[in-house]
Amino acid sequence: DDARYPEFEGRDLVTRHGEIPLINTAEDGATIGDVFGSQLPQIEESDQATLLTLSIGGNDLLCAVANRPDGALLRQVVRAVGDALEFLVDSLRRARPRSTLIVSTVYDPSDDTRKIPGVFEGAGLLPLESLHALNERIRSLAATTPDAAVADVYAHFQGHGVTSAPAERWYWARSWIEPNASGASEIRRLWLDALDATAED
Repeated sequence: DDARYPEFEGRDLVTRHGEIPLINTAEDGATIGDVFGSQLPQIEESDQATLLTLSIGGNDLLCAVANRPDGALLRQVVRAVGDALEFLVDSLRRARPRSTLIVSTVYDPSDDTRKIPGVFEGAGLLPLESLHALNERIRSLAATTPDAAVADVYAHFQGHGVTSAPAERWYWARSWIEPNASGASEIRRLWLDALDATAED
């Protein structure tokens, strides 16, 4: 929408590269198990140049925290999700060897306050150490994978959650774990910036 987001006029992929097919395998509420069970099988093997955007891990953490595990178990969950993400990247690389990957970190609507309205309010402070550990694993994976880049959604979204004025929020007011239209546009910004950085490299 060039009228609403004029700074992105001409930065879309079709303007840059012509007509390109889109395979949207995203599923609302998907966890890493869903990625392997229903999303990955939709990616057919091909030597075509492919851009892959990955946004994985947030729902896995939410599911884990909902069960109120102790710290040791939560660390195991983070390791398991990180291991699965690495295996996923390897699988995608085999299916699409000429792919560029953009891997997104997981945002924190609490803005480091450890509290999100309407989310586990009776469970006490949220264990953000697990979120930080997962995001570090994601950053490391992007840094060590050829033709990959990180879109650091976590860092970019800080200060636009519960601590911000309503006009500055990038989350949907009815469900703080979802980005609003401005938030979605900011994720778009990070993906485009990451793609540009990868092209320069």
